[in-house]
Amino acid sequence: MDKQLTVPGLHTYIAARSIEKANKAIADIQAAFPKSNGELIFLYLDFDDLTTVSKSAEDFLSKETRLDMLWNNAGVMIPPQGSKTKEGYEQR
Repeated sequence: MDKQLTVPGLHTYIAARSIEKANKAIADIQAAFPKSNGELIFLYLDFDDLTTVSKSAEDFLSKETRLDMLWNNAGVMIPPQGSKTKEGYEQR
């Protein structure tokens, strides 16, 4: 994690389907950069349930007027054979 992600006044959103895992990631980042005063914020997003995507976008837009940078890292390493999303799509 780059120090620039936690600079003063910067809002970094941690999008995840698990608040526990997101809070752990936030705590790890804060421990790695204890002098930072950038804000790390949990944003619920579950790609296994695509209905959460628009809700997550609405939540983000209710707090921010723009998005300057986006990193994507979403996926399941090895989903069980035949796994499907709530919408019936095959997980890959």
